[in-house]
Amino acid sequence: MSGLSATTLVLLAVFGVAAGVGITALGPGGVLATIGLFALTDLPPSTVAGTAIVTHVATGLLGTLAYLRSGQLRDPATRRRLGPRRRHVAGGFDPL
Repeated sequence: MSGLSATTLVLLAVFGVAAGVGITALGPGGVLATIGLFALTDLPPSTVAGTAIVTHVATGLLGTLAYLRSGQLRDPATRRRLGPRRRHVAGGFDPL
């Protein structure tokens, strides 16, 4: 990927910005980054898929940290709504 032209790099940046806006506004915008990598690079599908997974996890973690910092997850009503979902994350086991 080191031999990419300046145009390709700019297009990848545009896909990245569009994906970021899509993730922020709608949620599923991350697929645009995957499309950009497939369309504009010669990366193998496994590398593109791995990159997509890493970026989706990183986006989820950053979003969670933003909600924690804003204080919205400290609201007791929010905790009650999120409480039952802990079992799904833990594979059906809820130690709390």
